[in-house]
Amino acid sequence: MSKEYEDYPKGKIAVEGGELQDAYDLNLVFEDGETDVHTFGGGGEAKGSTGGKRKATLTFKSAISEAGFERDYFGRYKTRKVTNVRVKVPGRSFSITGRYRSPSITANVDGFIDFSIVVAGKWTDS
Repeated sequence: MSKEYEDYPKGKIAVEGGELQDAYDLNLVFEDGETDVHTFGGGGEAKGSTGGKRKATLTFKSAISEAGFERDYFGRYKTRKVTNVRVKVPGRSFSITGRYRSPSITANVDGFIDFSIVVAGKWTDS
């Protein structure tokens, strides 16, 4: 492989063990819970910070074909079932365990129907 022109493979997303085929966009945000610490003696300025609870928020989009949704997203959303989602990028994978939130469907005249949903919870990496 030439170092002058690198190859950039695509990431993958899997829900409950099976890779999604209709997903096309994802955004994984890690939050460390770091909080500024203000004290009376600090004159209103932050004197430092303290660690907080870590969490991850994953948003992904999926195209909806004539066959319908690729997974039972709404069933899990309505029953608040805990879901495990794995995001794979070259050299690392992240596992997010949480619940579905904020489902939405978008359609317009020129495009296809798509669906987006948020998974918020804890994360581990490997």
